[in-house]
Order: sequence, then C-alpha cells, then structure tokens
Amino acid sequence: MNSRQFQELCRDTCRELRIADPQGLAAGKAIEVDGFDMALVFDEALSPDKLYCYVDLGPIDIAERPAAHTRLLELNLLTGTRSNGVFALDAASGHAILVVHLHSPQALDEAQLARSLRLFAAQARATRESFSPARVGAVMAGAEALLLRKA
Repeated sequence: MNSRQFQELCRDTCRELRIADPQGLAAGKAIEVDGFDMALVFDEALSPDKLYCYVDLGPIDIAERPAAHTRLLELNLLTGTRSNGVFALDAASGHAILVVHLHSPQALDEAQLARSLRLFAAQARATRESFSPARVGAVMAGAEALLLRKA
C-alpha cells in the first residue's frame, strides 16, 4: 500500500461509516465508531504492508490502574496477538487502549475496513464492561456462590 491508497481507503471507509470529516482519518485524526475513538496509523516507509489501529477504551481511574493493568495483561495472555489486538494502558492519558495490526491493507476495501472497525469497537466495549464495578461484583458474587455450594 502507498500513501495515496491509504488516504483513499480512509476517505472511503469514513463515507461507509458516515463520518462527517472523511479526510480526518487519513490525516491522523481520531474518528468515533460506535462510541469509541479510534485512529489508523500508516507509515509507507516503515510498514507498507500494515495499518495500525488504536482504539481508546477510555480513562482508568488512577486508583484502579494496578488492577486494570493486571486485567489487561490477563486478556493479552488469553487473546492477545497483533492481528487480534493487544491491550495496554497509555501512560500519558491514563486510558486503556486496544492496538490491532491490520496486515495486507491493500487487500481491504472500505466495507471490510468499516466492518473491522465496528468489530474493534465491540471488542473494546466488552473489555471496558469487564472493568465495571457491577460486572466485577457479579463475578465475585458468582464465585462466592460457587464456593458456598462446594462447602
């Protein structure tokens, strides 16, 4: 892929997703897809065969960061690959992020990339929900019930 093809793919994908500024994604601006900010990075000189997608899962409270970091590492062990995505905490923003490498972007069309971005948003939503106090409380209650049944 070259820079011109990347710009065209970004523009066409933004139109497919009905993004107001179809030029922004190719210019390095984040777009919102299904409630999540995400950006695509392409470097023709370093990686002409890859796009890097960064999905912002949102802020992690400073008091929750050690537990969140542990949870993100667990998720990486279970599911993390460059093509399925890896999770991290961005030190500068305090946000959890999902990073996905898209190989052979020249084979993608705008509909395929739009579907991929929506899938990444769904993955981000499920991950973010796994950090919610209600979800953690439900998991703990389920574990407690299981332990009581065994006793």
